[in-house]
Amino acid sequence: MKRILAAAIFIAVLVGLYFTLMPATKETVLASGGAATPTAQTTAQVQCAATTQTLINGTTIPAIPDFGSITDGDFSLDNLQCAFDSYSWNSFLALNHSPDGAFGDKSGDNETVWETWAESSDIFLTGGADPGAAGATPPREIPDECKALGDTKGLRVISQIGKHPDLLEEATQPFNSGPLIDTNGWYSRFAISVNQPMYDYITENQLYNKAGQAAFSQAGNAVNFTCSCDPDATGSKCSPQGQQGAMMVKAAWKVIAGTDVAADFHATEALVYTPALNDKPASCEIQQMGLVGFHIGHKTINDPQWLWSTFEHVANVPEAGRPQSRASYNYFQPDCEDCNDVNTPPSPTMEPACATGCAEHGQKPDRAIHSCHRPYRGHEHSCAK
Repeated sequence: MKRILAAAIFIAVLVGLYFTLMPATKETVLASGGAATPTAQTTAQVQCAATTQTLINGTTIPAIPDFGSITDGDFSLDNLQCAFDSYSWNSFLALNHSPDGAFGDKSGDNETVWETWAESSDIFLTGGADPGAAGATPPREIPDECKALGDTKGLRVISQIGKHPDLLEEATQPFNSGPLIDTNGWYSRFAISVNQPMYDYITENQLYNKAGQAAFSQAGNAVNFTCSCDPDATGSKCSPQGQQGAMMVKAAWKVIAGTDVAADFHATEALVYTPALNDKPASCEIQQMGLVGFHIGHKTINDPQWLWSTFEHVANVPEAGRPQSRASYNYFQPDCEDCNDVNTPPSPTMEPACATGCAEHGQKPDRAIHSCHRPYRGHEHSCAK
């Protein structure tokens, strides 16, 4: 099987918080445990290339990468990468604190900040309904099939089956490229969450439905989410107070089943919803889910094209070029010659009609997901005030 998240910069055990920082020259252990009480900020120094990076176990999400560690003026690719890596780890740590500042109960797990954010399914509602005023947290829409289960205990709904959703049909559209299947035979699920500044921008500009998006575009506007920046007393780039700009998290989940151990994951109980497809009716069931992939997208003042940080569960697949070190993996079966191609994209890898339609509209076919992408035009390369 091809490596899942092959472009990942990091490998992480998402619970227990034993981290191997890459490309740092040594390993760092950030241990958690004890009672789930607010955590005093702690730091650890990590040597990376020619720089010394500071990892911060705290609740403040960094607004921008810190290049202050490059004191000798050697802005080489390795040194710059180390600064970005440190920024990414500090973002990961802050986002995975609980909303009250705690970090890890006796089991080493806790609810997280990012799981309190609005998800795409909370924003893009059935019929294009208004999800709620800016500054508010929208109520979550529960499908009828999930309501039929009785008391759902306020559980989140996880439905998206593909990594690259069409937001108008995000649960079913990704089937065109085939679902991602774990070694227990379950479909993986995906969810997109956005922070309050990003949610506010969408609702203030009524970008949550087609009519609002059309009106926004016809008025000559371009989507331009706010950028994060540190306090700037001069006001040249940012207000003296600074600001937290648009941020999103893309999470990948698997059903904890078979020989999986919940303590090996950041785990949550969820309503797993599958919409009707062809002749199969919609369904919903309560499942324990484990986090296996984690993307952080952050728009910053110096990088308005967005910074992306990618983490994956340490047991997803064997490391490329390294011997297998585990008896079992989430998406790979050792000593199995013919069963690890299950997640290879189907062939043919795009629909002929799509290829023709793309050419007619000056678009490029995406061979991985059977859809058409407009040529990249460098949009959102500026920052909203």
